Amino acid sequence: MNTELITALDILEKEKKISKKVLIEAIENSLLAACKNHFGKNENFTAKVDTKTGDFKVTAAKEVVETVEDSVTQISLADAQMISPKYNIGDTINVEIKSAEFGRIAVQNSKSAILQKIREEERQAVYNEYHAKEKDIVRFIESNTLKINEIINDIKRKNINLSDKIMYLGNSYDKRLINTKEIIFGKDYVFIGKNFNLDKFYKIEASRVFKERLDYIYKLFEEDISYPSLRIRKMTSKWGVCNITRKIVTLNLELIKLDIKYLDYVIVHELSHLIYPNHSKDFWNVVSKYCPNYKIYRKEMKNLI
Repeated sequence: MNTELITALDILEKEKKISKKVLIEAIENSLLAACKNHFGKNENFTAKVDTKTGDFKVTAAKEVVETVEDSVTQISLADAQMISPKYNIGDTINVEIKSAEFGRIAVQNSKSAILQKIREEERQAVYNEYHAKEKDIVRFIESNTLKINEIINDIKRKNINLSDKIMYLGNSYDKRLINTKEIIFGKDYVFIGKNFNLDKFYKIEASRVFKERLDYIYKLFEEDISYPSLRIRKMTSKWGVCNITRKIVTLNLELIKLDIKYLDYVIVHELSHLIYPNHSKDFWNVVSKYCPNYKIYRKEMKNLI
């Protein structure tokens, strides 16, 4: 990380009204999450991002002991006194983490944290904008009650079902039928025509979204792998398949209905098979490197298919 990060955060704060402080806190929390993923714990770690240089520093609070039994939480007296002769048995010393492997994981986690926080803050900004107009909306409804009731009664007469749901990228929308050839998304509802081809819509969106996420995640991989061909189809028992010989990744069309974090995990999973064809420890290490929360997503997805 460097001053380019701070410049980018300044731009986000100016153009998207997303607080730089909030983004930096998200990065620091992601660094602590990386500690837990890499070392198995994060209770004795602290993370700090320099708001001027963009450099980050992660330190571990370690107890000075005669014989080290846990290298994550303890440091030998000899090593401690190499840092400063003042340290004695029982003292606590903050030691900077400088592992190259951890550094790569930390940077990747930070990128993901920034993107996630941007999405959250943008959604919150939209909510705040419309929440501020709540009184205007109430006044509009009150002044147009008769017209609204006429529309509702017309819908009932035409026997239009308002309870149907449409799932798209992890969100559930009430389906409302109107005279249109398009699909129009609202906050928690979607207007579509009676003969709208929803399956075709899902296929078009999956082609676009899956390709975008595959391109993005492929560029994150530091390992030397070939860019795979992408295929999309409905599958009843698998979320993704990797043909290692032909370099083809096939993704389940149903992923377009789920939160994008699940799609990202499946893509990471299948790309990792281009490095390790089995589910060995090395394979899962690669998955963990690019998707630290894969165990959570994997468990949750078992109940979705």
